[in-house]
Amino acid sequence: MKLFSLLFVSIILSVSAMAEDTAWPLLPDLAEQLHKNTVEDLQIGSFYFYYLNQDYQGAYNHLTDLRTNKQIKSAVLDVLETTLLLALGIEGKALSLAQGIEQTSDSVPAQAWLYLARRWQVIGNWPLAEQAAKNAYESKTRPLEFIDAQEALHILVHCSVELEDTRSANNYFSMMAERGKWTDYARYNLLVGSIAGYASIYEVNRHVEAAEYFFGESEQSLALKDRIYLLGGIYMMEEGRFRNAEVFFQQVRQDSPFEAPALLEYGWAKLEQSRFEGAIQPWRVLQTKYESWHPAVIESILAVPHTMERMQATTQALYSYEAVEKRLLTMLSELNQQQSVSSIEYWLEQWLNEQQGEWGWRRHDQVIDQENPMSRNLMSFLASSSVRTQLNELYDLKRIQQDLNSQLAQLSYWQETAHSRQQYLSSVSGDSRLQALTKRYQALTSVIEDLEQQWESEQKSALAFATQDQKIQIERVKKAVPLIKGLKENNATDVDLAAYMERWRRARGVLVWQMLEERPQRQRLANNDMWQLRQQLALLETQLNHSQMALAASVTSWQGFVARIDESKQKIENLQQSISQLEQRLQQQIVANVQSDLQKQELKLTHYLAEARLALARLYDDHLQQKIITASVGGEL
Repeated sequence: MKLFSLLFVSIILSVSAMAEDTAWPLLPDLAEQLHKNTVEDLQIGSFYFYYLNQDYQGAYNHLTDLRTNKQIKSAVLDVLETTLLLALGIEGKALSLAQGIEQTSDSVPAQAWLYLARRWQVIGNWPLAEQAAKNAYESKTRPLEFIDAQEALHILVHCSVELEDTRSANNYFSMMAERGKWTDYARYNLLVGSIAGYASIYEVNRHVEAAEYFFGESEQSLALKDRIYLLGGIYMMEEGRFRNAEVFFQQVRQDSPFEAPALLEYGWAKLEQSRFEGAIQPWRVLQTKYESWHPAVIESILAVPHTMERMQATTQALYSYEAVEKRLLTMLSELNQQQSVSSIEYWLEQWLNEQQGEWGWRRHDQVIDQENPMSRNLMSFLASSSVRTQLNELYDLKRIQQDLNSQLAQLSYWQETAHSRQQYLSSVSGDSRLQALTKRYQALTSVIEDLEQQWESEQKSALAFATQDQKIQIERVKKAVPLIKGLKENNATDVDLAAYMERWRRARGVLVWQMLEERPQRQRLANNDMWQLRQQLALLETQLNHSQMALAASVTSWQGFVARIDESKQKIENLQQSISQLEQRLQQQIVANVQSDLQKQELKLTHYLAEARLALARLYDDHLQQKIITASVGGEL
């Protein structure tokens, strides 16, 4: 047992030593970090807590409190407020506030500039985003960590590309690490800038090859690498470098978001090199894996018979063109039905019913039912950010209408409550009842005052707090005294009065002793009862005062309340009317945009149908001409 105890103690000591070796070296760093954080840093950190949790209302309330702190510089608070306004979508006020910010101020923490740069980048204000990212990278006040500094450089590269400043974009890119998430994004932006700036084939090829070497193995990096391969391959196709384009398209992974367009372009690259069988294979894979309404699939169904025709497989091409004609006619019929205003409005209503969450910045998800035929046909249309913004605005207007209806219902409930309360007050005659209660309280007060006087006089009595029987006995004892004295004075009897007087003294002594013995307990009970009576009287007085106050307030507070409710209801109804007009105009605009997109698809399919029918006519004509020539040759012979 002793050995076991020693072993247990040794284990505890060893574990404690290990914990000490592990924990104590961390404490000085933590203490140093906490020591560096000032009160202002912690207050600004509280703002970031609300902001990063997308609790913008809480962030705005906290920012209002920070405005009262004279130790925090106004430039810092202006940057924070601008960022918050952009998050709320109040861009006009944010722009006016940003004009007053000293753009080169070094007193603003680098992290605040970075958050502002992100917001300017999202809305596409490239000059302000570039300036904010530059301030974030160069600020000496709480400088950025490595990963945040890389993000700031990526924003600078992106803004420079959008502003067509290739030299600055390359300079900023040279300051970035060789590998990393933000380096991958910056490399993609440089590729886009190179293609848009008519760079040389060598430079574009260099960017694509660098992506293959430097990109990581995360899903995000791989998807971005696929996008770079697709973009580089399309560029090579436009430049006539079909072999290079084929190599790039082959690098796109299967089941990648960019696989469908890569398969389509890969087939065209094969076809441009007259490798017909190789061109048909990726198109068949494309048609097998993806929906018939996918833009790449639609283009590929016409490309297959076109390739067969170039292979001189006339019969197969003829059958394929006929199948394509039937398929395109079916698709055009469906498109024609979907273009009606009623169909589009029904689809919009379904989409709105599928959405969930609050309106405005409190809603972040957009649900699209991929099984819906209309949604499938509008796949490319719904991928546009402007279209999603319009749909979100329409949903917001619907939700605002619902909230206003709820507020209107609540105001109606309050209005009914006001009417019922007024009717109740008039029916119960509150004034007369309260006056009667006041009189009863006054009468009760006088009764209690009399009891208090009796209680005080009882306190002074030598034989206080006697029971009713004891009081009767006291009266009997008192009455016996004059009788005994009268007998003694008149000598009316020969009876010895000494014995009676002794018995009287003994009875009186026992009675006094019994009363004195029971007095403390009875006095305590009487004091307790009197204290409770006073407490109840005080509570009754408070209740009476409150009732008087409530009656007076109820009479005055309801005055004008119904009128204010009517005024509020009128304001809400006017607001609902304005929102209904906005909603109607926005819905009409969305319906028109959907119709326009469907008409473009119809025009494209009609063009494909015309090409298929023209090819069919050409093939039939060639076949007929061949028969005529054969017949004429046979006749001559």
